[in-house]
Amino acid sequence: MRVVIHVGMHKTGSSSIQNTLAKHDNPSLKHLDWESPNHCGLFVLLFQDEDKLADYHGFRARGPEFLNQLPQMRQKWLKITHSALQAAVGKTVILSAEDISSPIFHNATQRMLEFFSQYSSDISAIGYVRSPRSFVNSAFPQVLKDTDYKTLDLTPFWPRYRTSFEPILEAFGPENVTLKRYHPADLYDGNVVLDIFQQLGLQPPSERPEKANQALSLEATALLFTQRCLGDGYVQGFPGAQRGNNLFIAGLQSIGSQKFAFSETWLQSYIQNSLDDIHWMEKILGKPLLDDIPDLPNKVDSKEMLFEIAERSQNELETILINHISNRTGPKRQRVVRMLDLLRKGSYR
Repeated sequence: MRVVIHVGMHKTGSSSIQNTLAKHDNPSLKHLDWESPNHCGLFVLLFQDEDKLADYHGFRARGPEFLNQLPQMRQKWLKITHSALQAAVGKTVILSAEDISSPIFHNATQRMLEFFSQYSSDISAIGYVRSPRSFVNSAFPQVLKDTDYKTLDLTPFWPRYRTSFEPILEAFGPENVTLKRYHPADLYDGNVVLDIFQQLGLQPPSERPEKANQALSLEATALLFTQRCLGDGYVQGFPGAQRGNNLFIAGLQSIGSQKFAFSETWLQSYIQNSLDDIHWMEKILGKPLLDDIPDLPNKVDSKEMLFEIAERSQNELETILINHISNRTGPKRQRVVRMLDLLRKGSYR
């Protein structure tokens, strides 16, 4: 058995990789079973310290009732994963979880290696590394999707390459880790999904894979940031909270056409403060990481700028809201009550 761990990093086409591998019909491949093609939750559930499970954002958002079930869930999924590995003799087993490259999960990564070592001595890791500038331009809207973030401070999610990848190199052994720059020039046919298929020695899918995680436009990002800062924010902590948040985000997806990016003035201090870290990663890759500055209008450099862009998007937002209210399903009386409650809340404000 060969075990391949896809370690991210975040914002490097992981969703497309996971969706494609999960549905790929190949008898020599086993993409581990889980609630979704993304194994981050499975990785955390099985290998994170038990007293830290409730801190994981993907679990915390689902409320106290779900958190109370985590110990039983861990035992259940340990059995499922053990059974899957016992049945996967002679196959390539894939676990794909971009959270593995997050510094807070290094202890869990070591436990994961010990777990898979029970079944195979052929364990390797594949990761893709994105430049800091393009990473934060992509990561900031994603952070807004998943959290209650209310500032433009990039420190919490600015890439820390050495902190993220040095422990992975040490745990797996450098000879067992493949790291590639997330750049079309470095990827097979310019596509990260096709590239990982080549790395795995698998026949690629017949159709060119599409992006699975649609980026928010500048206008949609501004609206979401405004809601997080000035509205009710990220609502969580009960069953269905994640689904509701995802539907809310989906409603914003169609708004706007401009690409989101921070101004070079805003990014410069972060880049300067991380040059040693960037150079460490460049030495590993053998390639430069500081890519060209994107030539885009309306690069963001303040909260007020995002609020103003949100105000200019009001008409599009109103159209989405009207369509949302008109298309609500369920008995007519329930729909009327929902509309009345929405009007009542608006009247208070």
